[in-house]
Amino acid sequence: MMSSNRNKTGLKIWAGIIIVLCFTIWALYSYDFRSVLTSISQANHTFIGLAVLLNIFLLYFRVFKWRFFFTPPNSISFYNMSLAAFSAYTLNMVFPARVGLFLQAWILSKKESIQNSSALGTVVLTRVLDGIVIASIGIFVLTFVKKGSDTVEFWSPVQKVAIIFFCLYLLVTLAFFILGTHQTLHLKVSKILKRFLPKRFDIKIENTILSFQEGMSVVNYRSRFILILIFTFIFWSLCAFWIYIFLKAFGVEQILFLTPFVILILQVFGFAVPVPGNIGPYHAATIIALSIYGIVGEHALSIAITMHGIMLITNTLPGIFYMWYEKLHNPDFAPELITQIKHEKN
Repeated sequence: MMSSNRNKTGLKIWAGIIIVLCFTIWALYSYDFRSVLTSISQANHTFIGLAVLLNIFLLYFRVFKWRFFFTPPNSISFYNMSLAAFSAYTLNMVFPARVGLFLQAWILSKKESIQNSSALGTVVLTRVLDGIVIASIGIFVLTFVKKGSDTVEFWSPVQKVAIIFFCLYLLVTLAFFILGTHQTLHLKVSKILKRFLPKRFDIKIENTILSFQEGMSVVNYRSRFILILIFTFIFWSLCAFWIYIFLKAFGVEQILFLTPFVILILQVFGFAVPVPGNIGPYHAATIIALSIYGIVGEHALSIAITMHGIMLITNTLPGIFYMWYEKLHNPDFAPELITQIKHEKN
């Protein structure tokens, strides 16, 4: 069983590396990198600096939003939450698997007097609510964005597939949300799953549902929960504004209101592919989105590379500093975390 899990993890890592290599080779043969570097050097440095500051603000804003999942919100140290979240962001940017979720919960449980399963439940809930909000935005945006004369020919089928995907994703996330908020319902679902799945999954099913439900206690506080949803919508709107800043930095003059949201929605698909550093799928998704508005070739690639580079640096350096300052680079740290991840997965 353990060797099987190791093989699956190894396959995911190698698949991610192969995707990165394929994209790199494709980009080297398809684009003139002298033109790409020229385009990057000519970008407006003031706008780039503004984008860096906004991205750092967004990182802390996510931590601020996460505090509201606990009762009371000020019962958890903002520093410890920042340490946990920033360390997770760093790990997620480096490794293809989303192990940062477990790291985020594990660090917080170590620093605060809360159970790891409860912390993990809040982390999962933040992702569920992110999914609900971004899927809702995606359905709205993709429904009202029409194909024009300046768009690429494949936009219509991409638009339809994306809308179907987000509708299904919204249904799934809403189902998990309902499951986590109803005690009797989660017991019934647990019994049904145990009937059809092998007995070795019984404990895993129960632990997964219980840990998720523990982090869902915030839904009992309606006003605070509504505030979290508003904060989540503000966060994603600011992400779209972050994209708008980059478009202005690279001299894109005519920017429609929905343009940054369309780019953001397609970038979400790029993030869904688990590769190291999101290299490849993120750039491809950005280039496809930009081509819809007539931004193609080296110009599009230069925007994608700069956006990804700023995101990679600002998402990893704070986490590296926090982990260094808290001595989480200690050799004893990794084995303990791996043991905890295996416990949560089993």
